[in-house]
Amino acid sequence: MERGTKPHWSPGWLPEAQWLQLELARDDVAAVDDEAAACFPLVTVHNDEGAVLRRRCWGLQWLQFVGMSWGEARDLLSGVARRLERSMYRYGGVGIAAPQVGLSLRAVCLRMGVQEQAARTVFALEPQILWRSASCREGREGCLSVPGLSGIVRRNEALRVLYLGLDGEHHELLVEGFDAVVWQHELDHLDGVLYLDRVQGEPVAELADEDDGA
Repeated sequence: MERGTKPHWSPGWLPEAQWLQLELARDDVAAVDDEAAACFPLVTVHNDEGAVLRRRCWGLQWLQFVGMSWGEARDLLSGVARRLERSMYRYGGVGIAAPQVGLSLRAVCLRMGVQEQAARTVFALEPQILWRSASCREGREGCLSVPGLSGIVRRNEALRVLYLGLDGEHHELLVEGFDAVVWQHELDHLDGVLYLDRVQGEPVAELADEDDGA
């Protein structure tokens, strides 16, 4: 598919803003000198675009609907992954979900092993939780899309997650502790759920030394 040529979709299926963000993702990030230009703009609850944070994201079936082959889709999604990762680091998060940059797409980028100083980045498409531990933990969370606030949230201590990678294969992971918290926070975003919906008590002004947002 030639760059700048819009695929055909039914009215309302793929909004203009979504297409423009996907076009941005097709640029070669490595060729962009300006760090800000290599990132997606961040969507917050205070932006005009903030409504996307409250919607359930579309699955990858829309790529087939607009006539993309897996090869074309993988090239496009690779661009999304690169820009999501750049955006996550630029905005200071340990994770970021596609709707946080205005994309209604079931995709997240996360840094795993941060607290063990063995961080690695995972880009996950169509992620889902297969199993949750009965044991839970409480911790303070913030969010890149809800700046200036944080609150105590109860999360499952461990998860088994399944996701599709850019290699076209499904991957299954057992995640525990802080990694499990990040996964739950980011997957909530894909269903239009913010940590504010799960916070115990009232959120408070965020302190400088609190955990990174996601």
